Amino acid sequence: MLSLGQISVAESFASEAPQLVIRLLNGSDLTLALTWQRSGLGSIAIFTLLFLLLLFPLEGSIRRKIVWLELGFILGVIWSFIRLSVAVFAAYYLGAGAFAVAEFFTGPFTDFFWMVSVWSLALSAMISAKVKQVS
Repeated sequence: MLSLGQISVAESFASEAPQLVIRLLNGSDLTLALTWQRSGLGSIAIFTLLFLLLLFPLEGSIRRKIVWLELGFILGVIWSFIRLSVAVFAAYYLGAGAFAVAEFFTGPFTDFFWMVSVWSLALSAMISAKVKQVS
């Protein structure tokens, strides 16, 4: 996706965490360590915990619950990729300082957006399935 925006990226294995080295428009390099926070694993873990504690105890098909949980995993990874891409685009076009600002503001917003949306849709699906069974 970054190559579509004509942003050159190189991989660096100089440290324990994988890193991306992004050459910005002004010629400087921005090195991003791909930590578990940036990869979205933290938000996916929180979503899984909330999902298991709040949705699994409800009545309904275990298969349906697992499908919604897997859908949450997939959407979490996609949203994390979008969030990181937005921050990288901001850094590329506006400078390295814009990366920190974009990552700070897009992180909680996108995590909240996908978590609440998927959880609400799953809850709605569980309740509508129960209503159909009662009718």
